Amino acid sequence: MISFACDDSGQWKVSRFEKEHNHEMAPPYAKPVVKSGQSMNEHDKIQELSLQLAIAKDRADTFERQAATYK
Repeated sequence: MISFACDDSGQWKVSRFEKEHNHEMAPPYAKPVVKSGQSMNEHDKIQELSLQLAIAKDRADTFERQAATYK
């Protein structure tokens, strides 16, 4: 995990860094569906977009938890 904070001069600095993983590694199905340059069928597009949405929601939850520590 890594957290950043803005110091008094307005520069962003690393405020917390944990080298160890604190979550499970991504499962094999979370890898990209097709390689670069290949076309995707409708099913693959839906699967990829669903995965991206799940990742974005997880990222937003993480940011929300981190922001709560600065209140």
